Amino acid sequence: MFIMVMLLLIMLSNYLDRLVMTIVQEPIKLEMGLTDFQLGLITGPAFGILYGLSAIPIARLADKYDRITILSVSLAVWSGFTMLCAAVGSYAQLFVARMGVGVSEGGGAPSVYSLTSDYFGPRQRGFAIAVLGMATPLAGFIAPLVGAYVAHEYGWRWAFIAVGIPGLIMAVVFRILVRDPRKAAKKEADAAASTETAATNAEEVKAKIEDSTPSTFIEDMKWLATSKTFVAIFIATATGATVMVATLLFTASFLLRKFGLTLQEAGVVLSLGLGVGGLTGALLGGWISDRFSGAHGQSYMVVPAVGALGAGILFFFAYSVDSWEMAAALVIAATIFQTMKNGPNFAAIQTLVPARMRATASAVLLIAVTMIGSSSGPPLVGFISDLIAVGAFPEAFGQFSEQCSGPGVANLAAEVKQACNAASSEGLELALRTIAVLYIVPVVLYGMAAKTMRLKMD
Repeated sequence: MFIMVMLLLIMLSNYLDRLVMTIVQEPIKLEMGLTDFQLGLITGPAFGILYGLSAIPIARLADKYDRITILSVSLAVWSGFTMLCAAVGSYAQLFVARMGVGVSEGGGAPSVYSLTSDYFGPRQRGFAIAVLGMATPLAGFIAPLVGAYVAHEYGWRWAFIAVGIPGLIMAVVFRILVRDPRKAAKKEADAAASTETAATNAEEVKAKIEDSTPSTFIEDMKWLATSKTFVAIFIATATGATVMVATLLFTASFLLRKFGLTLQEAGVVLSLGLGVGGLTGALLGGWISDRFSGAHGQSYMVVPAVGALGAGILFFFAYSVDSWEMAAALVIAATIFQTMKNGPNFAAIQTLVPARMRATASAVLLIAVTMIGSSSGPPLVGFISDLIAVGAFPEAFGQFSEQCSGPGVANLAAEVKQACNAASSEGLELALRTIAVLYIVPVVLYGMAAKTMRLKMD
């Protein structure tokens, strides 16, 4: 129970440090005079590419060495870079700081999922990893509320400090109090191998030892690349993450621009959507997939497929309505469907691959989420938003790019500023509707994976 709580808190820190951007990016945009595309770059590639590049090397270390040390160091570093975001004086400096958060957070999730798999059997992993998946909605509940309050009262810079400090404390506590169970498990396996006399049991022990013996990186990549099920899950996850991260990062901006909500009001809406909706979806998806796993675990793919279909439809209509109350309700409902995949998706991978490469497989799947999804979704929405805004901006006021971005935005005449807001609102609304349609891809691919899924459920 203690280790489960600690791992959940570490994952919570992992998501808090990135989700705080969802609520403070509008104040940052106004202070620095940024375009939506620039916002997309700083919330997407600046974080995602470095995260993806670091995930596999750190996961390889986690598959061979002490995971507690690796996780503690990673936690301390990403918390430190998060706090460093508060000290930046330019867009370039903020970009570099977010890169630091990304490269260090790459060591988080693979180690956490690998440790969890050592504590829970195949039929419990869906729910166990769904509990870890609660970190996303919990962070989604906390980050907008804390970020909006701190940013409103003390400025957006202090929001980064508020979410960074707890991570530094947890890193020290985790390193002191927790030990990696792999060493004890290896001793038990060696003892069993040395005392076992029955031939059948000896073969079982030998198989377990071989399954947990570290393999080469090339061997692991070959195994993953030749698994039709894994490839389908990877592409589905990448496409779904493209939509998920884009909607996650720009929903607060959409509410602020279209409905004129305050930062704190938008924070409450986002908190309910990501928190209540996300928590409900994560637990529901984990429970359903475990309950109806059957002989080969097809439910671990059916649940994400249903979730993607529901999320795509509900998000599309959420960005189309003219009432903020209806938009908020649809966002909450969409988030329930969107997060149903959290537990089943990673639980399927942990059971699908050999034990020796679980952290590596998780890291590869996280590349789909971060290096592909996070890096492409926000810039894509930002690019489409700016493109549409250019056409929606009245020609009488000049060029949208010249009038509505740069350090002089705060000093614009009221009429021009209103035109900028209207154009950027229309652009973002249509961009988010466009990105929601992409959810059709994971629906099809998860369905294909369900047909080839053959998990060992005992």
